[in-house]
Amino acid sequence: MNIVPANAIALALLAIGLASATSAAAAGSGDAAPSPAFNCARARSNVEHLICTTPELAKLDAQLADIFLNSSGQAGVDAKALRRDEDQWLLNVRGACTDIACLKTAYAQRIQALKDQSLQAASPAAYAETRPFHADAALLRNAQALIGKSCDLLSNPASAAAAGYSPIKGFPPVVANGASSRAFANQRARFAFLLATGKDDSAQCHISDVVVLPDPSVANTLLQCNSPLDDPAAMTGIGMRLVGQKKVVAYWAIDTDRQVFNRIALGVLDAQNTLRCQQPETGE
Repeated sequence: MNIVPANAIALALLAIGLASATSAAAAGSGDAAPSPAFNCARARSNVEHLICTTPELAKLDAQLADIFLNSSGQAGVDAKALRRDEDQWLLNVRGACTDIACLKTAYAQRIQALKDQSLQAASPAAYAETRPFHADAALLRNAQALIGKSCDLLSNPASAAAAGYSPIKGFPPVVANGASSRAFANQRARFAFLLATGKDDSAQCHISDVVVLPDPSVANTLLQCNSPLDDPAAMTGIGMRLVGQKKVVAYWAIDTDRQVFNRIALGVLDAQNTLRCQQPETGE
């Protein structure tokens, strides 16, 4: 595997993050309603009128335009092909919407798609390493539906069993500052749930994120990992590898500020040499 410099990913993240920074700056500059990327005085279609009269949609349109512009100028991106793809999306996806809910979904999906394309262009190897592991679609939706619910749903064995979840034997919790990762199985699918309270433990514990764990044939040992202290992104996280092997197959940092898992590309981080992993202590 080619090791891709971390600054390649940083440049991609900078490019796709400019829209958020622009929106934040605009929000702090006054009380003016957000404007879309096009001139509302020339709006003709029902879709355009909905965007112009709905602040959230106007903001999403401006964000998408910024991401598209920066992606078009990114090395490794075919700007002409991206333009054709965008035109098709405007016509066949956005143009097919008849209400605000449909447009919100269409914009959210398009923004995420462009972000993925940008990251893939910056580092194909890193992109491949951070794709989610597969799980049955219905089981994944069921797991994601638990986000926002009380930790008691999983912490209580009876309620967890009633929901179809059982703790994975030999996978103790991994504890970070204000959060802990717990591994559960639902039929053949395996998940890591993030249970978060916040750093001061004042908030009610809730399930804040979930990721699919790899199949046992890929990795069957759960680890508690830490990146080096001199790393600006140093975090506690969960790692996975096969029994008897040294190579870490997957690593998710626990972002306690945002209360989410972040899948880290091992080649970019050079985690095989810099991560410090061990089996977590047993017990609650």
